[in-house]
Amino acid sequence: SPDTTAPVFTFVSPQDNQFIPDKVAIPFTYVSYYINEVLASGSITIVRTGGTADTSSPHNCVLTGTALAVLGSNSIYLNGTGKSCVDAQFLVGGAVYTFTFSGTDAAGNTSTVARTGVTFDNVAPVYSAVSPASNAVINNVTNSSAIRYTLSENLVGPDARGSIVITRTAGAADTGSPHECRLRGTALNQGTHTINLSDTTNGCVTARSLVSGATYKFEFFASDGAQNFATPISSTRVRFLIPPTAPTISVGHGSNIISWPNPTLTETVPTDYILTRYWSFSPIDPIPPS
Repeated sequence: SPDTTAPVFTFVSPQDNQFIPDKVAIPFTYVSYYINEVLASGSITIVRTGGTADTSSPHNCVLTGTALAVLGSNSIYLNGTGKSCVDAQFLVGGAVYTFTFSGTDAAGNTSTVARTGVTFDNVAPVYSAVSPASNAVINNVTNSSAIRYTLSENLVGPDARGSIVITRTAGAADTGSPHECRLRGTALNQGTHTINLSDTTNGCVTARSLVSGATYKFEFFASDGAQNFATPISSTRVRFLIPPTAPTISVGHGSNIISWPNPTLTETVPTDYILTRYWSFSPIDPIPPS
């Protein structure tokens, strides 16, 4: 009986709306499929549908060699001209594509499978203008935070990540160290950011707090939707120190006469602070004791 059954593509990659990195070339690839029978001919047509312009679109990878065979998994290297494409194909970073897989068997039965919204991203994110700098002394990581950075691209997609890891290296004990601030919300967007460690909407997934008197190492990490990894940025020997509230002084008095000999403090003066008394007189003030 004649063969009327079309070949079947399964486990096709990339997936719809997937971000893929610059791994569509030897020795890595995100373009692959399973086929259930030997193909007489086949192709992968790649058409730009958005993002960065691609003057070479559409790209037509005419399958050749083992790309037509039943291998369990057929990995396609778009720049490979021996076992993948007859002519090498090169995509443009930032462009969005539709991939259409087509195969015809010896009996002339044809099947196609399409994947849409595939973003080709071959550029890693970059941190710049990072604060605090090494050897800095900071006193605020919340509303007027000293933690800042500029991000070169939006970290979007299910595989995108951004984080700030803060590890105590000296000074006061910090039982919560290391602190990982997993960035969320607008903190993942391209541009300049000031990070409030207590903001769980546009700062950290989980609120973080530091210990006054401790010295920390700050590390900034990021990967985009295509899992291109940023070069980590580190700032070392950063001291976090919240100045104590200045003590207030009250004095006993009556009828404009100050009671001697000593004023009364409302709180304890820290050991590394000096208390100095200053006197101010009016004509009715008594002369202070010698």
